[in-house]
Amino acid sequence: MFLHRFDSTDYDTYLIKVDINGVVDWTRSWGGGGDEIGVSVALDSSENVYIIGSTTSYGEGYDDLFLLKYNNYG
Repeated sequence: MFLHRFDSTDYDTYLIKVDINGVVDWTRSWGGGGDEIGVSVALDSSENVYIIGSTTSYGEGYDDLFLLKYNNYG
């Protein structure tokens, strides 16, 4: 998981899945007009990826919690 700044002011969360050889299988980004900052990543027994973090793009415009879930196919 990475943070990526797509313009000069906002951060988005960016996830990259690579295979055993380091070849990129897929990428996903998530964000809006504010900041999306992923702070923790977890993997469950079904290989689902969970990202938890904070966002200023959604909700009340302050730091709100987000939880993203991706399966093995993105």
